[in-house]
Amino acid sequence: MLEVVGLSSWSWVLFRLNDRYLLSVCCGSVGIFTIEVELGSLEVVRYESEGVRFIDELSAKVRENPTQYGSDEARTLLRSPEAEEAVAIWHSTQSSKPGAA
Repeated sequence: MLEVVGLSSWSWVLFRLNDRYLLSVCCGSVGIFTIEVELGSLEVVRYESEGVRFIDELSAKVRENPTQYGSDEARTLLRSPEAEEAVAIWHSTQSSKPGAA
């Protein structure tokens, strides 16, 4: 099942599908678009050791040069109704946590 494991508003959403991590990065300034990337094994290791700091760094790299990134398979998975549902579930669990806005 596709699930959201992290989200930074107007920046990125990190999904997990079994042992795979998929990142959707918000790009552009006038025209907003997303680039979907599947993390490679070394990127997964860095995420597991550095956490959100690494995802912020990777997202910045994607934004700086979006044509160098992107995966057709990741794009298909992350533009599906299942991804929309995963984001909705993530938001509902975040809003029920103490201190959530």
